[in-house]
Amino acid sequence: MEAKWKLIEKDTDILLTHCPPYSIGDKCIFGGESGGCKKLLQYVRDEIKPLIHIFGHEHGDPGIFPPDTDRNDSQIYFANAASVSEYYRLRQSPIVFSLIPKQ
Repeated sequence: MEAKWKLIEKDTDILLTHCPPYSIGDKCIFGGESGGCKKLLQYVRDEIKPLIHIFGHEHGDPGIFPPDTDRNDSQIYFANAASVSEYYRLRQSPIVFSLIPKQ
């Protein structure tokens, strides 16, 4: 997938992918393993630097993950927008966010 990640434009503000980046909203409910992509995390964090990266795929770890200096992504919000459980039952409301332009 690395070749696909490199096709993402560097000035992207809102990034939407199916799979999560490694270690952020990517915990599999069946076994607790991280199911995210390490190369995607690296590329999002070091090259694209969007305002927000929205993804799904791992239905067991939904939510919003704010910027974190320990992850070296101090300006990127991440959101696992999966709204159904692993058994495809609705488990949470959709995620709603607003972008406020810089003054």
